[in-house]
This record gives sequence, C-alpha cells and structure tokens, in this order.
Amino acid sequence: MKTVIVFVLLLAASGQQPPNVGRPAAAPGSAEGAQVEQRAQGEGPAPEVVASFDGLGVGFEGPHGTSTGRNPSDNSLAVGPDHIVQVVNSKFAIFTKKGAKFDSTGRILYGAVNTNTLFSGFGGTCDARNNGDAVVRYDQLANRWLFVMPIFRRAAERPDQPAVPKPGGPALVSVPGVAGQPGRAARLITPPPAVAA
Repeated sequence: MKTVIVFVLLLAASGQQPPNVGRPAAAPGSAEGAQVEQRAQGEGPAPEVVASFDGLGVGFEGPHGTSTGRNPSDNSLAVGPDHIVQVVNSKFAIFTKKGAKFDSTGRILYGAVNTNTLFSGFGGTCDARNNGDAVVRYDQLANRWLFVMPIFRRAAERPDQPAVPKPGGPALVSVPGVAGQPGRAARLITPPPAVAA
C-alpha cells in the first residue's frame, strides 16, 4: 500500500487575483478536442528564455545546506507569483521570482533542506522519515503551495490480500463495497477470447 500525505504551505497573499479560468479543452481523441490538437511543429520561433539559474543538484550550495543529488533525480518545480520552489529527491529549496517582491529570478532564499522539514512537529511517518520523490505545485486559485510526499513503506500484509502476482498473470483489483477492504482480488482486465485461426 502506498500512502500519500499532502501538506499545504501558505505564503503571504501577493494581492494578485487568480486568472479567469474557463472550461478546459476536451481531451484529444474527441471531435471537439481534435479541432485544437497540435499535430505538427509550429512555425513561430521558440519562446525566449526569460531567466536561467542553477537549481538543486550536484554542486548546489544554499544558505541552509548542499544538495548532492542522486540518480534518477526526481525533479519537481512550481512557479508562484513571487517564488519558485524546487524539490529534487529528498531536498527542497525556495528561489526568488522577478516581479513585485524581488528584482531578480533565481536567488536562493531557503534551502537546500530535507523535504520532511515541512512536516516537523506534526508526528507520523512524514515527520520521521525523509522519503524522496516529493512533488510541489502552486495552486493559483487559492494562492498556496502544495507538497505531496509519498511514503515508501508497506503496511504489514493482511490475510485477505492477494498473493504477489506472477509475471504474465492477470492484473487484479479489490472489489468495492466488500467489508474489510481491500477485499478479495478480482480481475482488473479480462483478456478478449482467443480467435481461432
């Protein structure tokens, strides 16, 4: 079982209003979505790089520590009105974004620190273990930062859990509504009948 904990970090309101968000475009594959699906490279020039700076990785030194990096580097980056937050594996850092509060982009404000620093004092697994692969997002409608940190430790096996599947075996899923979830294993995908040649 993989548990995910969500932590919300609120920054001071910037005074900016969220953009007017309309209905999202239909998924590609539908008639409506096919009208806006890009199927070839555009003719216009690539967007200009506005800012470039070194983030977390080998050689990074911030006011609160270094980041040596590991492979694979699971990088997550989010941009808010005044800050850029980056998470790589088990470290995170906060950088400036040029605008109302800062005159330049990419100056380190905080970090590199362990991602579980966000959960200090809350107790539980996220406080105790610095798991990697956290993800950061900026919620522009609520003007807040969201951090999701997976917990990579399985709970003890229960007698009603299915055995580890064998290679080539069917994918399994629990039946919803069964008391004592997850319940008995059931086929997730039923293969089509074989066609006689």
